[in-house]
Amino acid sequence: MEEQNYDPACERIDTAVKAIFLLYRRGRWEVLCRLFPQMKRREIEAAFERFDDRFIQSYGGKITTEKQVFALMRCFPPHSMTMAACKMVGRYQWMMQFERNQRRVS
Repeated sequence: MEEQNYDPACERIDTAVKAIFLLYRRGRWEVLCRLFPQMKRREIEAAFERFDDRFIQSYGGKITTEKQVFALMRCFPPHSMTMAACKMVGRYQWMMQFERNQRRVS
């Protein structure tokens, strides 16, 4: 079976955390608010801004190290970033399985 669209890196938590940071950079607040249902938008924004001010300014606006991934996770209440990243990974796995099933039916 050909897996053109599948990328195993997308099943890693650190990749999901980086993707969540990109959602913040792109202003995707509706998605972010769904990923962090226990937090208000201003709390989410404040956490990202704390991280941005401390860890991103000198790296060209990107998360490039594992240290930065963990630093971003620590800017949020315990387990909230981990849960959001797990939701992203789970959604990716579901989409890939759906595509596999569609190819079998076609």
